[in-house]
Amino acid sequence: MYVSGVYDDWFLSSKDELNLIFLNLKAKGIGVLSYFYYWSSSEGSGGLAWNQYFSGGNQYNINRRE
Repeated sequence: MYVSGVYDDWFLSSKDELNLIFLNLKAKGIGVLSYFYYWSSSEGSGGLAWNQYFSGGNQYNINRRE
């Protein structure tokens, strides 16, 4: 919901949830998911965050500012 310039109802999947989406949907050709990187809500150390590459299913722990 958008209220006074702020969204308060968004959700960012964890890295484990993204992997399940990849394994159960993308890898089986179900749904319309692109072959790009998807950010997760899972954080690593030192300002890093996890993302999932939907082209091959790999997960990467990279700088959140990229």
